[in-house]
Amino acid sequence: MFIHEPKSGRIINLDNLSDLFISRDSKSVAFCQLKGVIGTLMTYDSTPEALAAICIIADQIKSGRSQLVTVPDREEVQAYLVNQRHERSRPTGGAKPKGHGGS
Repeated sequence: MFIHEPKSGRIINLDNLSDLFISRDSKSVAFCQLKGVIGTLMTYDSTPEALAAICIIADQIKSGRSQLVTVPDREEVQAYLVNQRHERSRPTGGAKPKGHGGS
């Protein structure tokens, strides 16, 4: 599998990566190769956006639908965050929790 960064056109082999992480500035998705080379894939506007980008990349890798994983742009990350907010606001259980009041 490969990671493609559309802005720069860079393609990185996943077999050569040891880590994918948030960099020190808390807004960039960075990578570390097995040789120790560290680079930045994409810089976002905030830490939640960078975390969402890593989640999107992880979901693409986990699905295994394609050999080429693309780094999400800001619009994709914003759509992912909006979708996550809507999913979390829905009730997960069918039964209402019991209250602590009563006689």
